[in-house]
Amino acid sequence: MRRKILAALAVVAVVLTGVAAAPAGAADVAPLEVVVTNRGGGPLEGAKVTVTRGPDVVATEVADAHGSVKVPLAAGDYAVRATFDSVCVTTSPAAASVHHVAGVASRASLTIDGVSVITGRLTADGAPAVGARVNASGAGKYRDLGAVDSDGRFAFEACPGVPYQVWGERPATNAGYSTTYLGGVTREADAATVSVPADSVATVDIPMFTQVGSISVKVVDAKGKPQPDTRITVHGVDRNFYLRKRTDRNGHVRLDGMLRGTYTVGRYKTVTVTPKKTSNVTINVDEKWGTVKVTVKAPAKLSKKVSLDATVKDAKGATVGTYHSSKRGTTNISDLPAGKYRVILGGTNISKKITVKRGKTTRVSFTRPLGTTITGTVRKANGKPFKGKVRVSDGYGTYLGVVTTTSKGRYTLKGAVKGRYVVSATGKDRTGKTRAVTVKKGKTAKVDLRFAKTVTLAGKVVTDTGRPAAKVGVTLVDSWGQWSWNVATTDVNGRYEIKVVPGKYTIHLKDASEQWAWDDEWLGGGYFHATSKSPVTVKAGKTTAAPTITVRTR
Repeated sequence: MRRKILAALAVVAVVLTGVAAAPAGAADVAPLEVVVTNRGGGPLEGAKVTVTRGPDVVATEVADAHGSVKVPLAAGDYAVRATFDSVCVTTSPAAASVHHVAGVASRASLTIDGVSVITGRLTADGAPAVGARVNASGAGKYRDLGAVDSDGRFAFEACPGVPYQVWGERPATNAGYSTTYLGGVTREADAATVSVPADSVATVDIPMFTQVGSISVKVVDAKGKPQPDTRITVHGVDRNFYLRKRTDRNGHVRLDGMLRGTYTVGRYKTVTVTPKKTSNVTINVDEKWGTVKVTVKAPAKLSKKVSLDATVKDAKGATVGTYHSSKRGTTNISDLPAGKYRVILGGTNISKKITVKRGKTTRVSFTRPLGTTITGTVRKANGKPFKGKVRVSDGYGTYLGVVTTTSKGRYTLKGAVKGRYVVSATGKDRTGKTRAVTVKKGKTAKVDLRFAKTVTLAGKVVTDTGRPAAKVGVTLVDSWGQWSWNVATTDVNGRYEIKVVPGKYTIHLKDASEQWAWDDEWLGGGYFHATSKSPVTVKAGKTTAAPTITVRTR
């Protein structure tokens, strides 16, 4: 592994030792080992060692992770010189004279002053993590230090007193471990740092996280023929994760180093990863999906003013998607797996249950009623008219529409059909007011809104090991089922604060750290998603402390 180790002022300390005599009858040639270290004994990997005999250069080598160079030499007198190209300080060469005896292995130690060294070893279940790459960041610079040696060792120069983050990155394939940061964690936000004084050495051994599994993906056509160079995507279901990669010439992709959890492979294939096991998935690129054709008839004077979109929810109530209609009021929804669904005519409280069959088209028709009107006035907390957007959604959470208030804070939205509606407005501080109303057939519904003064909701997130959980995204859902526009991210102490209006909120947590990979780039994984056990009641006039929430790391 060739890595530059940062250095400093250099001087020389030389030791020459006869190590062992060659057996009787051995050739006169024997190895000379030159070891280059800093004053603290830390190996200077990347040091350039030159061996000369008189005016002739016998050998020029670069020191390995042990700071060592071995050169086979015949008997004679040699000059040994070591230089080190530091990015931290100015260094001077170290030199020594060596009298090499025939058949005797010799050793010369050269010391360069002022250099700081970080060294260590990457292991996987106690064995060298062969193939892993070492990375470090510090002093505003990222450094790819290359692969560890056969014993899993690495060494690099560190600028004195600068905190460094060090991690081992798993190879692209056939690794029984995940990318792991100093401290044995799989998230960069949780990683420990190390710093080292001048002329010193710090050791940072990292045991790679091995509680990982694999996903083996095979992509074929309808006849079972492998599909090479086909891109697949992998999404995390219960934790933030995204990856994309192409199949090899055999239509195969193997995803190693995957953390425990549930993932979606391709469009709809779901797989659970278990540590130390491989989960197999086959994707048919020619698989026939179901199609839904939605037709909507609406009064001419209404069709241009309200949405005729269709929203599809699966059997568990999760939204599959919202689909825009054409000018003729038709919507074609393709690529739906076979199963039971509910199709909702946007903003109307009208829906139909359907069963989608593979390779078949399911037809759904709606007649859009003219409906009635929702109107009202919106005021700020100080009583002044609110100028901004008002959103109205039906009982399924699909939008009836969005309108802008007048200078007097008034709004009007037509097309509401009998049933429950939720009216909400949000101010510049991303807080606002939400109210529900039951619309009766043929009767105008009046809904006035007045903002309340905001208060602070404060809380803390910790890991299942009791450590503060940094970079976790915090969002809120109010008692109306509306997501708060105000969000927060936990700090290094796992704490957060969000400005909200009084009410009841359920707290939702998702890892906000970067957890994705493109093609051959890989990483560890984020925390599992988490939700508060019960809603938190926020009262007017004072900060509310939310219960501490624990997120699972693995």
